[in-house]
Amino acid sequence: MRIIHRSEQTIQMAHHYETWDMPLPLPQATAKSKGASVAITIQSDADVEPGTVVFNFDDPSIVITNSTITSLRTATLKTNTPKLSGKKVSFDVLTLFHRHYGEAMID
Repeated sequence: MRIIHRSEQTIQMAHHYETWDMPLPLPQATAKSKGASVAITIQSDADVEPGTVVFNFDDPSIVITNSTITSLRTATLKTNTPKLSGKKVSFDVLTLFHRHYGEAMID
């Protein structure tokens, strides 16, 4: 004869969700103009990867005619105007793993 012992306690099927809300640091960047070009240098907390970055100016009349990413943290933009000092340039990087948005005032 075989005796089977059954527990009186049932297994509770509760879902446990773990969330991780950690704001990313804002990237620190500088931008320097020379004629109609702007050299952007990111000091920390972002990379500008080719094909994943979008550059914009706060002045919609400024048109980017060419952009060259020279390293993961530097880029050069050629524009249609030499009047860039005092304007703001922004970059938005969106990859499969992260998103970085930063701004810099042009010197």
